[in-house]
Amino acid sequence: MISGRRSLLAGAAAGAAVSALCWPRVLCARTTATPHWNAQAPRVPDVTLLDHRGDPVALRPLLARGPVAVNFFYTGCSSFCPPQTAIFRQLQDMLQAQDSAQQTTLVSLSIDPLGDSPQAVSRFAERHEARIGAEARWWMLTGNAAHTRDIDEVLRAFGAHAASLADHPAQIWVGHAGKSRWLRSLGLASANDILQWLRAAAA
Repeated sequence: MISGRRSLLAGAAAGAAVSALCWPRVLCARTTATPHWNAQAPRVPDVTLLDHRGDPVALRPLLARGPVAVNFFYTGCSSFCPPQTAIFRQLQDMLQAQDSAQQTTLVSLSIDPLGDSPQAVSRFAERHEARIGAEARWWMLTGNAAHTRDIDEVLRAFGAHAASLADHPAQIWVGHAGKSRWLRSLGLASANDILQWLRAAAA
């Protein structure tokens, strides 16, 4: 489980907490809307993952389309994955209302390709009322159970690989591949702060 002693990386250390979405034993990030581009671009391998319908999705082109926010989940998670999914759902509503021209991409990556089939991902999305797919510009992707090395390499590129599912860090990456701007925030940042980071990444 995420330790309360883990802090945000530089640039995400102060601001308004998302206490309304904080669950017991979950680290809730205190963030600022002023971004500090504190991370290098993740060296994402050229892999194809599966969406909630089981259709193949090439990850690199998806991340290179413009401003992007990436988080990590698994469908059996009962700690920070549900509140982080709720934050992305709120962010999606804000983006559709305010920033349709920016064509922001949201990506949620499963860390459990053996347990998270496309069908399980689809049920997870329905359970949390998440609108996903190309039209919604929010992808929930899982790895192929027969090629788990692919998702392992992706998780290592984002610093999200952990010894066990319960130990994977709650984190969000925000960036823009074309502008070499990347921010990594540990904990649960608010939808409003992520929106401001995405706008800054696209500016």
